[in-house]
Amino acid sequence: EYVLDKMDMSKGGKGGLIVNTASLAGIGPGLSRESACYFVAKHGVVSLTRTLGTDRFLRETGVKVQCICPSFADTAILGDIDDTDALRSAVNKYGTMTPEYVAQAFFKLVTRCKTGTALVVMKGVPPFVYGDLTKEWTLFLGAGSKLFNAVFSSDVFTTQHMFIFLAMLYVILVFVIYILI
Repeated sequence: EYVLDKMDMSKGGKGGLIVNTASLAGIGPGLSRESACYFVAKHGVVSLTRTLGTDRFLRETGVKVQCICPSFADTAILGDIDDTDALRSAVNKYGTMTPEYVAQAFFKLVTRCKTGTALVVMKGVPPFVYGDLTKEWTLFLGAGSKLFNAVFSSDVFTTQHMFIFLAMLYVILVFVIYILI
């Protein structure tokens, strides 16, 4: 808050850029009970970035807010983590990046991405924006829940129902495309 107040153009600041460091842990489930606090904290970093990273906030304060979400990088932090089966499995799955690789993605974030962006960085994959589709996805699933309740008297729209709903939409889409062609 202190730094943000100093940057805030409406309070005499010059505006600026805040880049938060989350990690891949900020967009996925935890690896184990022991890592739960870390994952919760990183989810909070992504949420803070998206909360402050709005066009309105940028207009009002002149401050752009973004975050970078790297997977595993070859730094001292990685050496400080307790070596567990879950960690070894995740490192094997995602690989270990050099700090320079993450720095290149950081440069792309600050020069090419808009405010509120959460940029995922993984070894061997071009960096990509992890978009926030929470509102749209919630409305979509709400529509599916209403449909399932009306057709099947389903009082809880489960993950299994969601897959059936998506499959039904896919079949309808293929049918419509077939008719149009």
